[in-house]
Amino acid sequence: MELTICKSTLQRILKNISKVLKNSQSPMKIIVSNHQVTFIAGNEDVLMVINIPSETEEGLIIKRTGSVIISAKYFSDIIKKLPANIHIYLSEHSTINIQSEDIHTRIFALTDVKTLNIPDVPAEGVLSLNAAELHALIRQTVFAAAVHDNRPVLTGVKIVARHGELTFISTDAHRYSISSLAITSQLETEMIVPSESLLEWSKLSLHTEEEVALSLSKNHLALKSKHCHFYIRLIEGRYPATSDFIPKQKVSSFQIHTETFLQGIERAALFSDAKKNHHIKLQIQNGRLRISSNAKQIGMIEEWQPIEELSGKGDVEVFLDNHFLLDYLRVIDDKYICCTYSGTMKPVLFEPVKGSHFQHLISQVRSF
Repeated sequence: MELTICKSTLQRILKNISKVLKNSQSPMKIIVSNHQVTFIAGNEDVLMVINIPSETEEGLIIKRTGSVIISAKYFSDIIKKLPANIHIYLSEHSTINIQSEDIHTRIFALTDVKTLNIPDVPAEGVLSLNAAELHALIRQTVFAAAVHDNRPVLTGVKIVARHGELTFISTDAHRYSISSLAITSQLETEMIVPSESLLEWSKLSLHTEEEVALSLSKNHLALKSKHCHFYIRLIEGRYPATSDFIPKQKVSSFQIHTETFLQGIERAALFSDAKKNHHIKLQIQNGRLRISSNAKQIGMIEEWQPIEELSGKGDVEVFLDNHFLLDYLRVIDDKYICCTYSGTMKPVLFEPVKGSHFQHLISQVRSF
């Protein structure tokens, strides 16, 4: 195999590849065919395939076909240090030669690598949406999944397609997030996808309007864009029933400006006692919202914010984990949100006043 490629192109590819590398020993496969160059890298949970067509990529010249497996980290580190366009070719002794201007280096090829086999997933996508929509669904749910849990299903996001709607669901047993959008596909299916793998995909450099096709096999979900195919191994198991999580009764609810509320919670978080808890107090009094917290060794803070609209009981107080509340407020894009209180120690519901279909529950905590 032999090719010449622009350094900027190669760096863009390797930046995406780096998202799925577990350690410095992770391998990467380069396949050079007559019309494109393919890069494959991954681990036991995800596999990424990037195709670069020679017809559309300026500066890519294919001279000989072939393939090789090399260390992704060492290859990437070398490319970063080279000055200009790069000439790559495979010698007879399974050595990759890399040349840029007067700089010449070699990397030994790897053998007996079994982790770079592309999963058998249907070529055609079962449904399609643009990258911005998929990014939003992921961003509004992955943060609520468990990081480490003796129930692996809680470290994943449940994806459900049913009745013309695509829904992402996550919970770590202390909070619950659900985000959905309408789709044209009549597909009906559900799966549990590792939240970490979805987060890795969301970090890729994709155009927001680029179409992403979702394909499904028994063990894998494939997210396929124009030049990048991303394969994720599914989590096996039964996800807990969540249909009854959203409270049906309402004691009190209020609407508030999202950005103003976020800034108030960020200030209150500075005074929550990190050694004991991360609790802040929200209290409705006289048609206004009081936000407060204190740390015995530091001090306290309180502030009052205006409420846009209040219904139900007008004198309510709750204690919440500020980390959970900040996670939510930093991913919602709507200008105003509605907060619903359903009773003592019952989860508090947050949702947009209008706009996106995004609901979030946070469990109350005992007072400090």
